[in-house]
Amino acid sequence: SLVISTGTLVQAVDVSGLRTTIAGLSGPGAWGDGEPATSARFAVPAGCAIDATGNLCIADTGENRIREVTSNGIVSTVYGTGDVDVLNAPRAVALAVDGSLLIADSGNGRILKRSSSGVISTLLDKLNAPSYLFTDTNGDLYIAETGADRITVLGAGGGTKFLPVSQPAAVVRDGQGNLYVAQ
Repeated sequence: SLVISTGTLVQAVDVSGLRTTIAGLSGPGAWGDGEPATSARFAVPAGCAIDATGNLCIADTGENRIREVTSNGIVSTVYGTGDVDVLNAPRAVALAVDGSLLIADSGNGRILKRSSSGVISTLLDKLNAPSYLFTDTNGDLYIAETGADRITVLGAGGGTKFLPVSQPAAVVRDGQGNLYVAQ
C-alpha cells in the first residue's frame, strides 16, 4: 500500500483505493505520545518513511517534531520539542542506507541526521526551504530545495551538485537512473 498524509491524518491506501487511517484524529493540536497512533493528533503531518522494522517516521510539520508509529501502532516523539530553534517546520524524512533517519528541517534550512542510537548531527545547512528528501540505493541524497529553485544532490562520497528546477516539491530516481521531479 501507499502511505499518504492529508490534513491531520496519515493513511494507507491499497490498490483498490481503500483508505485506512494509520495515525491521527481530526482536530486542533498534537498530542497522544505513548498511545495508539489512531488515537493521537498530528498538527500537520507531511513526509513519511518506513524503516526496516516497520516503524513509520512522520514529519509533524505543525508541531516541529518527528514522530514515530511503531509496528505495533504506538506513537512517540523521536526528535523535536516544539521549539523552532531545535526543529522548525520539518517537511520530510528519509532513511539513509545505514538506517539513519534524515530530516528536512525546512524552517532552519538544514538536513539533520539521526543515527540509530539517537545522536543528531547536521548533514547540510544553509539550504533554502528543503521540502523533500530521497535516498537512492547508492546512498546519494536528493533534496528538493524549493526556496532555491534547485535539486541539491549530496553524493554518497560527499560531493555536492545542484540541478536547477523551478520550485521543486519532490524528487525521486528510478532503478534506471531517471530523475523525476514534482513542481
